[in-house]
Amino acid sequence: MLLLAFVGMAVAAIMGPMRYSNTDQKNEFTFPAVVGNGSDGFVANTRISASIPAMTGIELTSGTLEQDVQLYNPDENPCVFVVSLYLGDGTLLFQTDPIYPGCTTEAVTLTRVLEEGRYKNAMLIYDCYSADGNMTPLTRCELIIEINSK
Repeated sequence: MLLLAFVGMAVAAIMGPMRYSNTDQKNEFTFPAVVGNGSDGFVANTRISASIPAMTGIELTSGTLEQDVQLYNPDENPCVFVVSLYLGDGTLLFQTDPIYPGCTTEAVTLTRVLEEGRYKNAMLIYDCYSADGNMTPLTRCELIIEINSK
């Protein structure tokens, strides 16, 4: 079973990719407002405010592709999340289906089996899309975390 090491909620007023490493163990992230320029894949001159669940690590079960993963999108968010997890070398481990506000994932399938151990400098990416049915890319938040595979 996957356990998430939640540190709190990240409050984001973000537009465009933001990267944050939680090395100082803060309980809340505050992202500055940044306007997308259109060429970065995000809608130009648009601002959103979204809560991003913050964590420093994630536990996965070694030796299996199927993982019990509960990632959620808070009710108050005006956007849809697609969450991806990458190893430090850039290998994609999983990408969720769209997670609508107020919804939670139940499971994910990894792209490869992990051996037991700690994987530092992994990246958990929250891509945010419009919730109007068009799935227009709005913003991205990148969290640097550690994977603990048991």
